Amino acid sequence: MREAQVRQLEELKRENIRPSIGIQLYSSPVGIHFIDARVTNSGKGIAKKVRFAFKDRSGAALPPDNDPVTEKFLKLSMFSKGIETIGIGQTMSSFVFSFLDLGKELDGNIFEPYLNIVIDFEDVEGNKYQNTFEIDFAQYEGVSHLGGADALHKISDEMKWIRELLGKVVKTSRNRLEVDVFNEIDRQVEIELNRKRLEEARGQHSGAAA
Repeated sequence: MREAQVRQLEELKRENIRPSIGIQLYSSPVGIHFIDARVTNSGKGIAKKVRFAFKDRSGAALPPDNDPVTEKFLKLSMFSKGIETIGIGQTMSSFVFSFLDLGKELDGNIFEPYLNIVIDFEDVEGNKYQNTFEIDFAQYEGVSHLGGADALHKISDEMKWIRELLGKVVKTSRNRLEVDVFNEIDRQVEIELNRKRLEEARGQHSGAAA
C-alpha cells in the first residue's frame, strides 16, 4: 500500500512539472497566404532541450534538400538548432513560408508536401517527452477547387478552415491548434474522421454557394 502511495505521489509530482510543447500554423496578419509557425509551452512546467526532427511518411529522417517545406522550417534557428528553454506559457513565433511562393517552387503542385515533425523535450528533472505534428496536404486537394477559383489563391482563402482539420491536433482557442501525442491506430482513425468531415464541409460549402 505504501509503495503504491509513493508511486502515486511521484506521478503527481511529475505531472505538476510536465511541459507540453506544441506547434501552431496560422495566417500572418500581413496576408492570409503568409504562414507563420508558433511554438508554445502550454504545460505546467518549464521545457528544456526542445528539439525538432523532420521525418518522411515512413518515419525516416528527411534530408532538408528533399522537401521545400522542411527546408523553410530549417532556415529558422529554433527548428534547426532547437530551443534550450521555454517557460510556462511562453511562445516563440516566426514567418515560415508563403503558399504562393511554395506553389511556384512546386510547379503548382501545392498538395504534394507532407510534414511530419517529431518534437522531443524534457522537464526540469530530465524526464523525456515527445509530441508529433503531422500534415498531409494531399488530403485537402478538393478544397482548392470549391467555387472554381485558382488553386494557389483558393488554398490561401481556405486556410482558416483547413487549420481545423490538419493532422492530429487539440484546439487550444479559436483558430489556434496544438499538437497532441498519437499512435498509428489513432492516426488511421483521425484520417477517416477527417475525410468524413471534409466531405461534409464541402457539401455545406457547396450548398451555401448555391
